Amino acid sequence: LPTMNNVHEVAQATRADAEVVYVDNDPVVLAHARALLATDRHTHAVHGDVYEPLKIVEAAREIFGGDDRPVAVLMLAVMHFVPDKHAYRIVHRIMDAMPYGSFLVLSHVADTPEIRAASGVYHASAVRAVPRSVAGVRRFFRGLELLEPGVVPLPLLLPDTDFIPDLDDRPEMASALAGVGWKRR
Repeated sequence: LPTMNNVHEVAQATRADAEVVYVDNDPVVLAHARALLATDRHTHAVHGDVYEPLKIVEAAREIFGGDDRPVAVLMLAVMHFVPDKHAYRIVHRIMDAMPYGSFLVLSHVADTPEIRAASGVYHASAVRAVPRSVAGVRRFFRGLELLEPGVVPLPLLLPDTDFIPDLDDRPEMASALAGVGWKRR
């Protein structure tokens, strides 16, 4: 749900005509997002279900005009809600459909004792959480060049080095992992 300092704002601060597509399967979220974005002709909100990745790709292609310009696919705090049976296939199908030069930015909850305990709360509801190890998150980047520093605790990907915590002193900061992959020719 677009709020402040979201993807479209950051992208358009660098390049005013940057096209951004948000995807959600909740009609209430989509209605709210479309109302917030009504005056922004470069930012779009479309209905999509992560379990139907090629429909998402097609919706984005229609917006982008079907050309083969590289894109950035951001899958932030999404895939830990998808079981292994589907998760890797979904990401690989999306990235296989992307043109060369595209990027995948993915964040995911880490498989730590604290996160496993917290995921029990999700398992008691209709929503399931699947924490994954570094190796498990790295599998999402199959076929892509994993950029430095690789799959690491999320704060280590942030460019502002003043923010990077000492992960030995603050292990809770390692509860989310992230990486960036490049679809190189």
